[in-house]
Amino acid sequence: MKKWFWSASGYYGIWSLVFLIGYLWIGSRYNLFEGAVSPEGRELLWYWVSGFGLLFVIPLGIGQVAAGILSYRYAATRPRTWVSLLLGLVLCISTIVACLFGYAVFILIFHGFA
Repeated sequence: MKKWFWSASGYYGIWSLVFLIGYLWIGSRYNLFEGAVSPEGRELLWYWVSGFGLLFVIPLGIGQVAAGILSYRYAATRPRTWVSLLLGLVLCISTIVACLFGYAVFILIFHGFA
């Protein structure tokens, strides 16, 4: 369990650091946080935020489905393959909705409404 925790912490720590450095560099380079905003800077920021949004949200969705299936497999006395597949399908549907919502929230937080 500790290995998974440190792996996830390292993954999100490194990507968060890269995202924050790039976000601040784009903001200062194109003066996005003050005055008139250039379209090139806004477009670059959009690509930066949307790309990192996917890097943050998709592993969470995969982890959610894997955790649900593995918790069933370990908790059941006689785990059935078809139940695991059905559970995975149901979790994939809910995970897609949760990932889309998380992606939208990420974009709204770092890029804004406009």
